[in-house]
Amino acid sequence: MKKLKLLIPLLVSVFFIIGLMPCTVYAEVSEKCAVYDYIDCFSSDERESLDLLIKGKAEEIDFDIAVVFTDQGPYIPDSYTDDEVSLITKEYADDVYDSLFVNDGYRGGIVLVVDYYHSFFSISTGLK
Repeated sequence: MKKLKLLIPLLVSVFFIIGLMPCTVYAEVSEKCAVYDYIDCFSSDERESLDLLIKGKAEEIDFDIAVVFTDQGPYIPDSYTDDEVSLITKEYADDVYDSLFVNDGYRGGIVLVVDYYHSFFSISTGLK
């Protein structure tokens, strides 16, 4: 009984010290980390494989990632300069980012938007 009385404070002290030790805590990445293939350029098996790859990389670097393939991007007249096209596509990518991740709480993320019809791609990190 005497040994048990000595052992209990020792165990409590060890657990208290372990509790004070710094440790890395990773939040879950968003469930929205995936490939969004709105133009059906991938088979379902390819899409599933890419989803797993993106989700795995997102968890590894603790950063939300999404890739969007679409043909419904913003209207871009032929008369626009490269700078105007760049601005419009960047704003569109920002809107896509906001629609995917903005309500998940800020944790950092990136969206790559590939517009097949208008032949552009743009990246948004959600940072303004």
